[in-house]
Amino acid sequence: MSHASVPQQRKASAVFSGETFEAFQPWIERTVGAVLLLTSFVGSVVAFNGGWEATFHRSWDLQRWTIAPLALVVGLAVQLVCTLVEWAYRRRRLSWQYLLALLVDSGATLFAFLPVLYAPIFGSLAGVVPPLLAMGVAYLVSLAVVLVAAIMPEHILVE
Repeated sequence: MSHASVPQQRKASAVFSGETFEAFQPWIERTVGAVLLLTSFVGSVVAFNGGWEATFHRSWDLQRWTIAPLALVVGLAVQLVCTLVEWAYRRRRLSWQYLLALLVDSGATLFAFLPVLYAPIFGSLAGVVPPLLAMGVAYLVSLAVVLVAAIMPEHILVE
């Protein structure tokens, strides 16, 4: 008897069916791609604005954030150009155009998010491994996160 003819019974512990998630998969993937792309745009604006402290005046009070109009325009424009170049050259990832756009995109996002990513990673490793190793791992993990935010949207959102 083949497995295809055996009716599948739902596990007693299951809350959702696999079919439910398969039906929502394209929407979930597009949402993740859009959030990652938005992260890059926010990172560029924050980087051109001087970082999180300049944006939130050291208080982290969301009512008191300030973004210079020039930083907003330049950050959005630079990120838009980088995104369009990355998407246009996605099949030629070793071209200088793609690599330059990826470098600018990732550099701005890393500048913005390094203070947010580095501290908790370093803090979790400090005392467990030598400080220099903890520092290197924290930087590498931060860079990997930023590269995922730069590269994944083109894999998800562009055919």
